Amino acid sequence: MKILVTGATSFLGESFLIAAKMAGHQVSALSRRRTRALEEICDTVIQRDILEVTADDLSGGFDAVAHFATGSDGDESHIIRVAVDGTTSLIVAAQEAGIPKILHVSSMSVYPGPVARDSTRLGDLALEAHPAWRGVYANSKTQSDEAVQKLITAGATDDLDITVVRPGLVFGKRMKGALAGTAVQLPLGLLVGTGGPDQGVPLLHIDDLSDGMIAVISGDAEPGRARVFDVLSGNPPSKRALVEAYRKLTGQPCRMIWPLRWVLYPLGWAMDRVLGLTGRNKHIAHKIDRMFAFEPGDLPHAEFWKAAEMEPKHDLVSCLKDSISADRDPPATDGAAEALRARATALTACVPTKGDIPRTNGDLILVGAGRIIEEMHLPAIAGLSGAKVRAVVDPNTRLAEKTAAALGNPPVAADIGDLDDDIVKGTTAVIATPGFNHVELATALMERGASALIEKPAALDEAEFAALEKAAKESGQSVSGFKNYRLRPNALKLWRLLERGDLGALVSANVIFHAPPLVNEQARWMMEEKRYRVLLLEQSIHFIDIACVAGGALESVDWLSKTDRADGISTLSFKAGGRMASGAALSLDMDLSGTATRTKVNLVFERCAVELDFYPEGFRVLPRGGNPVDELAAAAAKLGGFLWQRAKPKQSGVPKRVLPHLHIYRAHLTRDETSNPFDLDGIRDTMTTVYRLCEALYGAR
Repeated sequence: MKILVTGATSFLGESFLIAAKMAGHQVSALSRRRTRALEEICDTVIQRDILEVTADDLSGGFDAVAHFATGSDGDESHIIRVAVDGTTSLIVAAQEAGIPKILHVSSMSVYPGPVARDSTRLGDLALEAHPAWRGVYANSKTQSDEAVQKLITAGATDDLDITVVRPGLVFGKRMKGALAGTAVQLPLGLLVGTGGPDQGVPLLHIDDLSDGMIAVISGDAEPGRARVFDVLSGNPPSKRALVEAYRKLTGQPCRMIWPLRWVLYPLGWAMDRVLGLTGRNKHIAHKIDRMFAFEPGDLPHAEFWKAAEMEPKHDLVSCLKDSISADRDPPATDGAAEALRARATALTACVPTKGDIPRTNGDLILVGAGRIIEEMHLPAIAGLSGAKVRAVVDPNTRLAEKTAAALGNPPVAADIGDLDDDIVKGTTAVIATPGFNHVELATALMERGASALIEKPAALDEAEFAALEKAAKESGQSVSGFKNYRLRPNALKLWRLLERGDLGALVSANVIFHAPPLVNEQARWMMEEKRYRVLLLEQSIHFIDIACVAGGALESVDWLSKTDRADGISTLSFKAGGRMASGAALSLDMDLSGTATRTKVNLVFERCAVELDFYPEGFRVLPRGGNPVDELAAAAAKLGGFLWQRAKPKQSGVPKRVLPHLHIYRAHLTRDETSNPFDLDGIRDTMTTVYRLCEALYGAR
C-alpha cells in the first residue's frame, strides 16, 4: 500500500510514518522542507506547502493520504488558515488525483465540556460551540474538523473514503509533559490539579494510535463512506491514579492540591470581567468549565478498536514510562533495573526497624587498635547484643591494651601468630589495619577457622582479591567488607526510593571528590599516595561504591587526564570516564589539591535524577527544572539534618555516625539467616571498578 503522509515531521506524523514503513507499506511525505530523516525513511518526499498543494503533486499512485499537517507557526490567523484551508485543499486535490482514502487526524479538543449528542454532526457528537474561546490549538482543530464535515455534507467527497480520528492525550518519547491536562508542576514538588481527581485522563499511547490508524486505512476503500473515531488506549485512568503512577516512576514528592470547581469558576469569571474592560477577554471561566466537565470515558472509544480489529497494547504505566524515560543509547542492559532494585532491597533490609532489632551472637578478634577501631568499631560493638571480643591484636601493644581495657580486658597480642588456635577458631576477625596487609592477615586467620570482616580496601588489586576469594572458598569461611557509606542516611534514602519506586536503570553517574592535601592525614604512610593508591583505594572508594551499587562495575576506562605532584610520589587530581555494566556512563572528578572539601554523587536514572551530598550530608530528587525555591529548600533540609545530627548525635545509645558499621556487623554475623550485600560478591563491582581505575591512573602494580 502506498501512503502519503502530511505533517510527517510532527510528533504524531513521524511515529505513523515509521510504523507504516515497518509494517511493509511504501511511504511518502508532503513537507515544506526536506530533512535527512524524511529522506532516509520515505520512498519520495514532495516538497510543497500544504496551502499550495494540487492534484499534480499527488499523482504518484497513492492508495491513501494520512493528514497530520496543521498550523504550528505564525500568528493565530495563519495557524487557522493552514488548518482549515490546508485541509480543504488537500482533500479536493486528493479526490482530483484519484486517491481513494483520506485519514484526517483531528483531536478530542474539539469537544465541549460534557459529551453531548448532535445528529447534525459526523459521529452524532456535538463539537465545541465557541472554539475561539479555547485557544489557538483547540480552535484550529475544531475548525479543520468542521471543514471536513462541510465537504462531506456538500457531497464534495463522494469518491472518497474518509476517516476522521480524534486522538486523546498522546503519550510517547517526544511528549512535552506527562502531566499535561492533569496537573501543573510548581516548585517544592507542588502539583496543582487541572480538573477533578476522579476525572478521567484521555490516555493514548502513540504506538497504539499509529498501529490502529494503519489498520483502519489498510482495508478496501468504500467510496462515499465517512467515519469518525475517538481513540484512547482503553478506559481512561483517573487523574489521581496518573499522579500516583507519576510519583512512583519519577520519585518526585508530588504534593497534590486539587482546587474545587466552585472556587475556580467565580475567580475565572471575575478575571474575565476585568480583562474584558481592556478588550483582552481570555474566556478563563469557559476554559475552567470545560476542564472540569470533559469526561473522555463517555466517548465511544471502543468503536475504533473494533474497526481496526485489534486491541490497544498500552496501559497507564507503560504510557508514562515511555513519556518520561530517558531516550538513551546504548540501552540499559537487560535486567539492570530489576538487579538494582534487588540490591537496594538487600541494603535496606540491613537496617532493622525499631522494636525489631535482632540479637547478634558472635565472638570477635580485633586486628588493629588504631583510630578507626576506637572511633567506629568500639561503639558499634557496644551496640551489638551478645557479641564478645576474644582478643585484640596490634604491634603497638600499648594501643592494644588501651582497646582491650574498653572491652573487659580480653587477651592482647602483637601478632596474630601469638594467638592460640582455640581463640581464633569460630570467631570473626575484624581487620582494621593498613590496606597493604589485609589479604595476608585475612587468609592466615581463615586458614585457622575464622571468618573475616575487612576495612577498606578489601584488597589492593585484582590478583589479591582473587586470592582472597580462593582462601575463603578453600577454608569455607565468609568475608565481608566495610562499605559503610552505603548505609549512611542519604544513601539509605536513595535505596528506599529505588525500592518503592520504578525509576528504571542508571543512565549516568558522576562522582565528585575534592579534598585538601593528604598532609592532614594521621596515617603517615598515606603520604606515599601513588605507592598505596590512596586517592582511589582509601579516599574516594566509598563514593565510587555508591555509583557501583547503582550501575555495576566499570567495564572500561575510556578517557583519563591527570595532574601529578612535582616530586612524582602523588597524584593531585584526575578526571576519567567510562561505561558501566548496566550501560550507564560513569564520570569521575577527583582532587587532592584543593582548599575545601566538596563531595557529591549525582545519579541519573531513566526517569529520575538524584543528588547525594557529603560533608555535610544531603539527599534530594532533582526537580524537572531548576529554580531558586527548590535550591533553598534543599539547603534548608541539609542544614536541618546537620543541626539534628549534632543536637542528637546518638540513636539507642549508639553514635549515629557508627550505625552503618553496626549494621554491617549484624549483616555479617547473621549471614546464615539473611542475605549479606557486603560479602565478596556484594563488593565485587566496586573493587573491580577501582582496580581498573588504578591501573589506568597508576599503571600495573
